[in-house]
Amino acid sequence: MIDRPERVEPSGLRSFRHFPFPQPEMPAAHSHNDIELNFVVAGNITYRFGSSQTIFQAGSVYIFWATVPHFIVQHKAETRFFAVHLPVANFLQWRLPSKISQGVLRGDLLAFPRCDEEFSRLLFEKIHRHIQSGDDEEKTIALLEIEACLRTLALSSSAVEADPVSAQMGNDSVDQMISFMIRHFQEALSVAQIAAVVHLHPNYAMQLFRKCTGRTIVAYLTQYRVAHAQQLLLTSDMSISDIALASGFSSLSRFYAAFREICNDSPKHYRRSLREAREVREWGE
Repeated sequence: MIDRPERVEPSGLRSFRHFPFPQPEMPAAHSHNDIELNFVVAGNITYRFGSSQTIFQAGSVYIFWATVPHFIVQHKAETRFFAVHLPVANFLQWRLPSKISQGVLRGDLLAFPRCDEEFSRLLFEKIHRHIQSGDDEEKTIALLEIEACLRTLALSSSAVEADPVSAQMGNDSVDQMISFMIRHFQEALSVAQIAAVVHLHPNYAMQLFRKCTGRTIVAYLTQYRVAHAQQLLLTSDMSISDIALASGFSSLSRFYAAFREICNDSPKHYRRSLREAREVREWGE
């Protein structure tokens, strides 16, 4: 069985300003328990999410729940963009219109093409400065601006679920292994089974996968399973044992170990804390 966990990026309110964005030596799959907002100022980015890839275009805002492993496959030399990580608790507390909240919590990648580009650029600049200041009051202002941004986008008629593209990350064998894992993550899988899909020796398949994604096969699959469990914990009333089974874990103990290692929390407390956050209606509660 493959369910040995690997740590992911820490969660929390953060902002990144990539001007320009350097070409990485290799893509690195990462994940975090935040809602992520991306605004592309110039150029474009090809992002990989699970088994699909999407091109982030200039002048557009993209929103997704970043629990699923994702990474940048390629981008133009002139690419400039902002990435804002919003704690999922804040996202739930705001009780945003279903146009955004339901899609994001369902795991969709939402795209808002060709927004007011100059206004969006200035807004993301402000949000970035407030968060980077480290001042609590400025972070509060940043949260207010993010909430206003999301509510404004919800009023837009341009929201669409981002379309996948057929661009390759650079190795067709790795593409096929990821696609196979995503289709069969609920089943008992071994590295040998995954390698057999592309007719490679398990050791070589593991080396190739890590070279192309910056992550091991074990870590990628385990993170995808935990991401699925996070979604079910928040959006369903399934028991924790049923969620563990539906997410591909061979036992409840393996599920608890992987979940705590990746989320730094127990499934029960994770569900309770986020549901409590969603129930907050008034400021100060």
